Amino acid sequence: RGCQAYNHPELNFLKFPMIVFLRRFLPWGLLILVGALSYRDLLVGQFLFDDYQVILKNDALQNVHTFRDSLTFVLKPSKPVTNFLLAVGQLISPGTAGQRALSILFHLMVTLFFYRILKTEGFKIAFWPALFFLLLPIHSETVMVGLFRMEILGSLFTLVAVSLVQSLRERPSALRYLGIFMAVGLAQMSKEVFALIAPVTALLFYGQRKGWQRFAGILLGV
Repeated sequence: RGCQAYNHPELNFLKFPMIVFLRRFLPWGLLILVGALSYRDLLVGQFLFDDYQVILKNDALQNVHTFRDSLTFVLKPSKPVTNFLLAVGQLISPGTAGQRALSILFHLMVTLFFYRILKTEGFKIAFWPALFFLLLPIHSETVMVGLFRMEILGSLFTLVAVSLVQSLRERPSALRYLGIFMAVGLAQMSKEVFALIAPVTALLFYGQRKGWQRFAGILLGV
C-alpha cells in the first residue's frame, strides 16, 4: 500500500510545490553558500604578486574615484573588460576587499554557468563536478590576485556563449546569435587567448547535433 500511495498521482510527495522548489533551486543556493563561505577569508589581506605594482603602486588606478574614471582607466589596451573591472574594484574599496569581492562573485558565476551547462547536457550528478570545480585550491590564486581576474572573466564569457549555444540548439533566435557573438567578444577583451578558446568551444557544443563535432574538436585541440 505504501508503494501504491507513493505512485499515486495525487499523493506523490515529489510533486508537492515545496519539494519541487527545493529540488530545482537548492543546488544553486548550496553552490553560492559554499562558495561564499569558502572564499570569505580572502577578502582581507595584502596585495600579492603582480597586484602590488598593478594596483597598489599604480597612480592611475589609485586616482579612480568616479564611475566615469573607471571607463577611461587603461592598464592594457587589449583587455578593456579587465581594465574596467579593476577600476570598479578600486571604486568598491581601495584595498584588497573590493578586488577580491569581484573575483569571488565572478568565480561563483562561472561555477553556476558550469553547473547549468552540465544539467542541460543531461548529467544527473551535475552538482558534484560543479562543487569540485568551485573548491579547487588552484582557484584561490586567481581569486586573490586582481590581475588574474582576466582568467575568470574569459572563462565566464566562454561559458555564457556555450549556454546560449545550448539554448540556440533548441530554439533558434537572432538575439541568441547576437548574445553568442557578444559573449565571445567580451571573452577576447578579457584576455587575448580566449579569441580562440571561446568561439571554438562554442562551435564544439553547437556541432554536437550538427555533425561538426569532430572538426570542432580538432580545432579545439589545435
